[in-house]
Amino acid sequence: MRQFATVIDASAAGRRLYRLLGLALALLGFALALPAGASALVSTGDGGWAWQNPLTQGDSLNAVTFSDSSHGWAVGDGGAILATTDGGASWSGQTAGTGLRWLASVTFVNASDGWAVGAAGTILATTDGGASWKAQTSGATADLRGVAFANAGDGWAVGAAGTILATTNGGATWSAQVSGTTADLTGVSFPNAAHGWAAGTDWSGSTSDGVILATTNGGASWSVQSSGTGPQQFASVTFIDSSHGWAVGAAGAILATTDGGATWKAQTSGTTADLRAVAFADVSDGWVVGAAGTILATTDGGASWSRQTAGTTDDLSSLAVTSVSDAWVLGNGDPSLSSVTTLLHTTDRGVSWGTPGSVTAKDLASVSFSDAGNGWAVGVAGAILHTTDGGAIWKAQSSGTGQGLCSVAFANAGAGWAVGVAGTILATTDGGAIWRAQSSATSQDLASVCFSGAGSGWAVGAAGAIIHTADGGVSWRAQSSGTGQPLHSVAFANGSDGWAVGGSGIILHTTNGGAGWRKQHSGTSFSLSSVAFANASDGWAVGSSDKYSQTILRTTNGGATWSKQPSPYVGDSAGSNLNAVTCTGAQSAWIVGGADAILYTTNGGACWRAQDFGSYVTFSSVAFVGGSNGWIVGAHGAILHTSVPAPAMPLITTLKPSFGKRYATVTISGRGFGAARGTSTVKFGTKVCANYVSWTAARIKVKVPAKAAFGKLKLIVTTKAGTSNATSFTVKR
Repeated sequence: MRQFATVIDASAAGRRLYRLLGLALALLGFALALPAGASALVSTGDGGWAWQNPLTQGDSLNAVTFSDSSHGWAVGDGGAILATTDGGASWSGQTAGTGLRWLASVTFVNASDGWAVGAAGTILATTDGGASWKAQTSGATADLRGVAFANAGDGWAVGAAGTILATTNGGATWSAQVSGTTADLTGVSFPNAAHGWAAGTDWSGSTSDGVILATTNGGASWSVQSSGTGPQQFASVTFIDSSHGWAVGAAGAILATTDGGATWKAQTSGTTADLRAVAFADVSDGWVVGAAGTILATTDGGASWSRQTAGTTDDLSSLAVTSVSDAWVLGNGDPSLSSVTTLLHTTDRGVSWGTPGSVTAKDLASVSFSDAGNGWAVGVAGAILHTTDGGAIWKAQSSGTGQGLCSVAFANAGAGWAVGVAGTILATTDGGAIWRAQSSATSQDLASVCFSGAGSGWAVGAAGAIIHTADGGVSWRAQSSGTGQPLHSVAFANGSDGWAVGGSGIILHTTNGGAGWRKQHSGTSFSLSSVAFANASDGWAVGSSDKYSQTILRTTNGGATWSKQPSPYVGDSAGSNLNAVTCTGAQSAWIVGGADAILYTTNGGACWRAQDFGSYVTFSSVAFVGGSNGWIVGAHGAILHTSVPAPAMPLITTLKPSFGKRYATVTISGRGFGAARGTSTVKFGTKVCANYVSWTAARIKVKVPAKAAFGKLKLIVTTKAGTSNATSFTVKR
């Protein structure tokens, strides 16, 4: 439990389920993934956050390749590169150095030598299995969609507007080849250094003609091959040798050749789904994947194709085959909901396809940890997950309900509660081994639950509902809120002092355990989604936003006054709602929200900093044990973890003196100033100090600027970590 309070606050994000019911806030709905075994971490983004679920990660990945059954790589949006050396049992992030440029294709000729291509002519190469990646000069600005190497020296990359690039020295130099087409080329295959094929679609005409190009001299010249099918869109091509090849595309199209493409013949796929990728282990055994979870397999070179059960309806776009029985498929769900990757694996010719490392893909609404090891997450359709090792392994628990669960709270490793739709309350006394329903005395949807110890608890929800138990949930009784607004979050600092927030900026406060609730002035009409208190005085509330600002409210007097704090997000990013806040101390807090928003402060919110996660996942709840051990959950089963402390921001505690003339020496005491000044500054009003006497992490001595304005002004300290709280100083004449 958090060391600074005895209250377990699980108010994080249950309100998100409300959207499903047409109420204030709710979770996004989505499909269930296949359960699997132990998970492995994939590190990504800023602040040391790492994926615990789903794995390989929650971002969009676009392509997968394996050099053998053990060594594999996947690439995707934001320059993401992941690698495995144990056949996918664990994946680790690799540094691409491409900023936020997406990568579309990857290939390896062995466990060491590989290349990846992507946006705006990006080509990356590695000679050590991805331990280090280096950019190569492509000489192109077109987006590159496919890459193939015949050996460690001879390779080709294809892309938009008929772009074909070639190298004979592993990419040390790349040169353009004349394709003779302006079609967007998305697939390329070279079974040897002379014979190659490229496929794509010419979108310039009214019929979106498919194109297949071939070369017999390493690309010195390319010629168009007739597909024999009329207008057709092609996405992928593969050749096992210089004779046997296949191409796939829109509306279930599969073409095959046994004479190097001199003639192409249509094969019966049995589907009208758009097909995205094709790969073969030999001239007989291969797979095709495509839209809506389509996986087709053949054992006779495509004379017949059979549908295999993927266990997903996601679009499947990439395929890697290491043997006649072992293959990998990669795809993505609906990006309008969340960028989430589907990775499937078979070791039995596709009789079964599994999702390695992911325990669920259900939207998760709330997370609670009783200590650094024991944690729970809840979400849609009664989902409950549990870990005993800090999230290294998450396992599903049986909730006994199909109702959406919005919030979870644990008083210790045994006693816990979850609340949700239609007044659902579940309780456990054995860490979730058994969950039992409790009578809630309400049919309203419950969005948040909070307990002070194992006995006294509160839950809030729709239509101003507040219920309370003094006996661990054996009996729940209604409390009068005095409002009909939906309440989204509840937090107690102790058994008496509590707060609830909700629609139209409402904040309620009690000093007697809820026997009486009174409104506090929030100063906003925006819906508030979460509230958290470190003690009876210091707290935050966060909520919905418009395109200009996000709602972050702060109080240091128990809510007698609330003040708005600035968010680091501006412009389009400012429109992301903030869904949850949690305190790690009186001056420290974390906030999560839509579009992968992760914010933190260590100086009471004088400065909020965003951590760049490089994803677009909607986060719904955050929980910390101590100051640095934290977890975030959200859409599509997202679970993240960090053990990296947030950088200390400057915090001013005292000024001596608090007034003085120009050139007077002022001592600023506090913390987080940094051991040395470097580029840090002290500002009196609008004037930056020019004369610094001394600088340590806890104390700064400066002289009042010669042109500081007379009268009362604000003194602030700015470091690389952020800006301090503003402290009053009076410049006298």
